[in-house]
Amino acid sequence: MGFEHLWPLLFLAFVPGIVLLYLLKQKVQTKKVPALNLWQEAFESVQASTPWEKFRNHLLMYLQIAVLLLLVFAMLMPYIKRKGGETDHVVLCIDTSGSMNGRYKQDSTKLEEAKKQALTYVDQLDPGTKVTVVTGAQTAQLLVTDSTDTGSIKKTIRGIGETDIAGSLEASLQIVTPLVKQWHNYKVIGFTDSDADVGKLNADIIALTDQEGTTNVGLSWLSHQTDAEHKITTQAGITNYGEKDFETDVELYLGDTLFDAQTVSLKAGQSKTITFHTTTNSHFRKLTASKGYLKAHIVAEDGNSHDNTVYEMIERQKKKTVLLVSKQNSFMERALSLEDSITVEQTTRTKNINPDKAYDFIVYDGVMPTKWYHNENVILLAPSDKVVIGKQTLVRKVQTFKNGSITFPQSNITQDLEAFTVNAAKGFRYALPSWAYSFAGERNQCVGYLGKLQDRVVAVLGFDLHNSDLPLQMEFPVLVQGILAQAEQTMSFDAASYEPGDTVTLQLGSGKQAAIRWQDPAGQTVTDQNAQGQAVYTDTRMAGLYHMTVTDTKRSTKYFAVTFPEKESKCTNRVHITQNGRKQTVTTENVSKLYGKRMLVRPMILIVLLLLCVEWIVYRRRTNSTNRFNKVSTIACRILLFAGLTAAFIGISMSHISDSTTTVFVVDVSQSFAGKRSEMVQQIRDELKKLPSKDRAGVVAFGGDANVEQFVSDTVKFTELNSVRVETETNIEKGLQTAMSLFSDRDGKRIVLLTDGRQNSGDVRKMSSSLQAGNVELQVLQQDCTPDKEVWLSDMTVPEQITPGERFTVEIEVTGNVATNAVLQLYNDTKLRRQEHVTIQKGTNHFTFQDQRKQTGFTNYRAVIVPEKDTIQANNEYVAYTKATEQKKVLLIEGKSGESKQFQKVLQAAGINYDVVTPSFAPDTLKKMREYSSILLENVYADDLKSGFMDHITTYVKDYAGGLIAIGGDQSFALGAYRDTALEKVLPVNMEIKGDKDSPKLAMTLVIDHSGSMTDASDGGKSKLEYAKEAAAAAVNNLRSTDIVGIESFDDGYHWQVKPIRLTDRDDVLSKIYGIKDGGGTSIYPALKEAYEQMTKVSTNDAQIKHIVLLTDGQDTYHGYDDLLKDMNDHKITLSTVAVGSDADVNILRTLADKGKGRFYQTNAGTGLSRIFAQEVFLSQGEYLVNKTFTPVITANSDILEQLGEGGFPEMLGYVGTTLKSNATAVLMDDKKESPILATWQYGLGTTAAFTTDVVNEWTANYAQWEDYPAFWRGLINQTIGEQNHQGITVTARQEGSAGVIEYTNAKVSGDDQVTAVYDDADGKTNTVTLHSVSGSRYEGEIPLSDVGVYQINVRRSNGKKILDNTNTQLTMQYSAEYRYDTTDTALNELIASVSGRSINSLEGCFDTTPQRNAAKRDLTLYLLMAMTILWFLDIWNRRMPDLLPTALRRLGNLRSKAVDTILSAVDTPQEESAVKTKQKKITRPKKQKKPKQQKQQASQAMLDISSLKKGMQDMYDDTQK
Repeated sequence: MGFEHLWPLLFLAFVPGIVLLYLLKQKVQTKKVPALNLWQEAFESVQASTPWEKFRNHLLMYLQIAVLLLLVFAMLMPYIKRKGGETDHVVLCIDTSGSMNGRYKQDSTKLEEAKKQALTYVDQLDPGTKVTVVTGAQTAQLLVTDSTDTGSIKKTIRGIGETDIAGSLEASLQIVTPLVKQWHNYKVIGFTDSDADVGKLNADIIALTDQEGTTNVGLSWLSHQTDAEHKITTQAGITNYGEKDFETDVELYLGDTLFDAQTVSLKAGQSKTITFHTTTNSHFRKLTASKGYLKAHIVAEDGNSHDNTVYEMIERQKKKTVLLVSKQNSFMERALSLEDSITVEQTTRTKNINPDKAYDFIVYDGVMPTKWYHNENVILLAPSDKVVIGKQTLVRKVQTFKNGSITFPQSNITQDLEAFTVNAAKGFRYALPSWAYSFAGERNQCVGYLGKLQDRVVAVLGFDLHNSDLPLQMEFPVLVQGILAQAEQTMSFDAASYEPGDTVTLQLGSGKQAAIRWQDPAGQTVTDQNAQGQAVYTDTRMAGLYHMTVTDTKRSTKYFAVTFPEKESKCTNRVHITQNGRKQTVTTENVSKLYGKRMLVRPMILIVLLLLCVEWIVYRRRTNSTNRFNKVSTIACRILLFAGLTAAFIGISMSHISDSTTTVFVVDVSQSFAGKRSEMVQQIRDELKKLPSKDRAGVVAFGGDANVEQFVSDTVKFTELNSVRVETETNIEKGLQTAMSLFSDRDGKRIVLLTDGRQNSGDVRKMSSSLQAGNVELQVLQQDCTPDKEVWLSDMTVPEQITPGERFTVEIEVTGNVATNAVLQLYNDTKLRRQEHVTIQKGTNHFTFQDQRKQTGFTNYRAVIVPEKDTIQANNEYVAYTKATEQKKVLLIEGKSGESKQFQKVLQAAGINYDVVTPSFAPDTLKKMREYSSILLENVYADDLKSGFMDHITTYVKDYAGGLIAIGGDQSFALGAYRDTALEKVLPVNMEIKGDKDSPKLAMTLVIDHSGSMTDASDGGKSKLEYAKEAAAAAVNNLRSTDIVGIESFDDGYHWQVKPIRLTDRDDVLSKIYGIKDGGGTSIYPALKEAYEQMTKVSTNDAQIKHIVLLTDGQDTYHGYDDLLKDMNDHKITLSTVAVGSDADVNILRTLADKGKGRFYQTNAGTGLSRIFAQEVFLSQGEYLVNKTFTPVITANSDILEQLGEGGFPEMLGYVGTTLKSNATAVLMDDKKESPILATWQYGLGTTAAFTTDVVNEWTANYAQWEDYPAFWRGLINQTIGEQNHQGITVTARQEGSAGVIEYTNAKVSGDDQVTAVYDDADGKTNTVTLHSVSGSRYEGEIPLSDVGVYQINVRRSNGKKILDNTNTQLTMQYSAEYRYDTTDTALNELIASVSGRSINSLEGCFDTTPQRNAAKRDLTLYLLMAMTILWFLDIWNRRMPDLLPTALRRLGNLRSKAVDTILSAVDTPQEESAVKTKQKKITRPKKQKKPKQQKQQASQAMLDISSLKKGMQDMYDDTQK
């Protein structure tokens, strides 16, 4: 237990005072006693009134002392401490993001629970503790600052409203960070349901997580599509974010009409697309005509009702009349007539056009307009020449093309359709006007464009519909209707959809004025009576349907929807907090478990009230006062006591208004305002000297962020701006937010803003509600800092994509406020491509350069302007990039020239763009390899490839996402010496066969000729014997340690280097091989017979396969091998022979191999010997070259098989044996599922595959006529080049201030996937950043940008160690927007108007105004307790000393006055019952009788005489005691 105050202990001095009042007796008047029979009673009464007897059982005194002690105890403000230390400042941060609207423990939301706990905690705080309340989601809002007014604080907390804005507690914590720097003893308490980084703050987090079993189902999108039959299908996306399965009905409304309902069952974490019933176009338009929106709604109750409704806006169709000028174009006529709102008229000639009739659109097909009739919009089909109306050029043809492929990229014309391609027999390319944009192109040249020319829509399409396949495509009617819809967009919103917190801008049209009334989903309205050009609405904190009424010449209603952010729908059962770099899980759910103290004041007051009631009852029973004054005063005191204590129990407070004002100077220190910084600092210093005596002031500096330069104080000693800030941005919103954090609620509030008003980050208009709610006076000193002589590069445009070898245009825009000469340079990467001397005029200047790019991939451009007259050089550079692309190409490396001719036909049929080379021409540098998206090795022996290829293949696949496919044959995989090479490393199979059953053990003897002829030089300068020894060593290296090896050399005799032994010491065997020396003649038979005899000594248990390899370059005259070969066959010993050089006896060696059931080889030595010996190791085992007929079995789902028919795979005749790696996927296996036929895996960023059969129709003879064979190879190659992976993936990168924002969208992403981005910074250092989910399929991350330039970025999605997809992109970092002087921003002026602020020309007199001050409240509990304690003592005094006041009045007044004497004589002396009970003599009293008035007065006199008697007896008794 603790106490707030100790000084109330002084009131304990009243305790002896009360005791003294019971010891002392008042002096009474002497009266005559009419009889002596009363002496006995008076004497006994005096005897019973000794000091000890008075205290013995005097209950009334004890009750009175107890009340006093309790009152003093209550004034001490006692409390019971709970966990958590005392603090002077408390900051309550409450997360108001959308997820806080989720249900919490059935009866409330998380936000309501947070408010409830915050209120409880405020009640437990020490009196005088200063409280700050901050709420926030995406941005923070200060509601209370440094206030001690508990009532006002609690009222503010209760008034915190819901929002659906995406965000977390971190927004609130960011604004708190600068605030707490001025405090030494503070505590931050946060209430949230999501993860947060509290940095170094002294903060504790209350986790309001979803309860176990909570399930939330949310709708994330709603859209409709029109099919080829003009029927409309509506779909919605739904996700179960909880941990339990869920079933619900989902209703679809077309406008206000319920159209359909679907029952949806979802497993935990599952997402589905709901497809509602289709409807006709006309019916759809009819139902949505009045409201113009679709609505989907989840019927069942779940964890968060705010995400149960989603809308899609439908642009309501206006009635339009279209004139088609054409000889005959049924295609266009049908496309125009699809909409019921369109009336189509036709004519064949322009002279037939009625000039008095106004058309919405005129479509010119084959004939061109010569004049305007009214304000009609036009569509021009296939204009073949220049089209000019008046002085306006509508069309300027560049050239004609034939048999072209025209691309229509995704645009607002084609709405939600993907890009598509049209073939045209003939068409025209046009110069793109400055007022239009291209929507169709052929070889990156404009073929179709659309724009507005003097408020007219002009659309041009550069080919005849009859000579193309466009009318046959489903996109055609959508394209036509999209063009017609452009004319309706005179009033349009700046986005198709919004999320909570977004700013909504309605474009009214240039120069148009209207009155706007916005209405939110709750029915709250905001009115803008004089919107000019555009209307802005910022209060979109809640998801739902908003509508606005626009009144100009007529009244119209428009709708827009705000969709609940998917991120906020997720259920969370744990909260992770990062503090001082350490991450921990928060489990506390109630603030009372951590902090605060239980105040005991109110229980004490309640006990006092109860004791007062008891004391009053005792007093009334023991007192029979006839003194009216005493009786009235006692009752009055009792009423005041009860009233005062009741008021203290309630916690009554008193309002008072402060007479001081807090002024915060907010200074712009961004680069655009740097020229005024010194002047502004000096003005602030001068004004602070004039700060009124009771006022306080502070200083905040801001750029891209904000810092407190001087905390609020009444003695400000501001000298200079010293904080480090982001000066490359202007975020006025952050500056004002930080200033708001410095205010106290009790003072008037004033912000003086010094800036140029050119914000390029944040939105200052969002501060309007905070400034108004806080009654903050806003003064703005706005000064223009644009240099007098300034030239800057304002834009550079290059095509997004080009074709290698194509010439394209680079457009450069230069803006200046001065006319000057300059040098304009264009760099491609680091090479100067163009340089021109140019003349810059005031305003905007355009320059074009032609360039050509032959290589594929990204290329960077940098423009530099060097003006003669200029002030700032930072804005004289601009960067851009383009990407040269063509159909992705693969490289086919065939093992033998011409071997893959049949396979190349398959690739051609599959539409694969490829080059073919032999191994000797394979790329040997990474740059050459990167020219191909994938590489195919068709039966290629590893040693035939260049060393550079083997050196770079790993990097090519792993780091540059290259693909690799190894194709089988007798020169591939293990037979191709891939073992222990880079190829084995990157491929999804191991070369060595491993399985559940043991492979047969091998015994191999190498019989090597070392005669004199073997010393002759061969290819490469080495002797044949040296090559033979290297080949023998290669064979030994491919043997297993369980195998047996023998090495025998021979000339005209034989010698064992190694007799057949187990290969336990490989190095010893190799050393003996390399120790073979040259000898004499050549005698094969003895050596071969000796090898046979030694092999027969090897038991079948030690080796199940026995094989001899004979190598020689000579002749042998002995031909009696038949018996020896028969014996070998009987003992199952096989024999292979190798003829080295042209002098070898080929015939005998071939015969030996054939009859020995082995293989015959002929070579000119060189590296071929090593290949032969290595192959013999594998072939002799009988497992690596598998010749059998089987049907491959599909063992895994794969995108490779998606395009194949249902007939399955034809039979195969063989394959090369391999073993699947642990992380690889076997798509096809042999019939016994023992060996992979097709295996794939992800290696780093790339994908590799092993196809272990051949493509030369030996093992795949049945595939030559298989109709799905090309589709199979197309799927496999696309898998390795990432074509499948990139479907549905969107990666964008954009600059936002000094940061780059990377956005990754992929519908296939799952909860366990991680998305990262790898980029190179300005120093060339590679960095990695993790992208975080902002919705189910969308991830975002930021990277710091420092220097102007182009940043290379690779975004990859992975699951564990497996990379699922990756995409390359680039990001341009331009110079700071601070140096762009061609932009105008009215946001600050709008803020000033909305808060009734004022613009000032100087700081002079900024303190003269009086801002509105809020009434602060002071708790009166302590003061009331003090007053009641004093009143209680006076009440006791009055009752114990009743004559004190009358006596004082008597002496003070005129004692001679008869009236006064009469009053005084009428005052009776009360009789109190004695505190000590004694035995008294029983006095017999006569029965009461009615007495006349005189007798009553005598009785009263007798009573007085008895008192006199008692007084006399008391005096006598006292004398005897002395």
